[in-house]
Amino acid sequence: MGRRGPIPSPTKIKLLHGEKRPSRIGSGEPQPREEEPTPPVWLSPPAREVWDRLAPELAHMGTLFASDADNLVVLVNAIVRHAKLCQLVDHSNVLIKNDKGGLSRNPAMGLIAQEAAIINRYSREFGLTPSARVSLAHFDRSIEDGREIAARLLS
Repeated sequence: MGRRGPIPSPTKIKLLHGEKRPSRIGSGEPQPREEEPTPPVWLSPPAREVWDRLAPELAHMGTLFASDADNLVVLVNAIVRHAKLCQLVDHSNVLIKNDKGGLSRNPAMGLIAQEAAIINRYSREFGLTPSARVSLAHFDRSIEDGREIAARLLS
């Protein structure tokens, strides 16, 4: 049987949330290199445009590292596919004639929903949704470090 309960949050996310209790902050967690990933050479031009738009913003927010390249590829490709599917439906209709002469939902609508779910899931992981940003409230780490040092010296 697999692990139960909510997925554990990374230490960096816990710190961004303002967690201060040592018992809740993991130790020994592998840390990624603090550098931006490079886009794969095989990315399509539209996917590369999305990458070039998102990567600097994610790096600025502190949620993108070299080890996240594959996850960012999934996100940018889902965004491109979603846009193409939306254009397809825009040029046809939400409802199309079926083989019995009636109206049926355009199959592209289901694919649009699937791509939107992927985009939403990966956007939350990278902190790109408003609710994800609210939960990643930044605080002045230097103040916290100073307080920890002072507490150790005075104890």
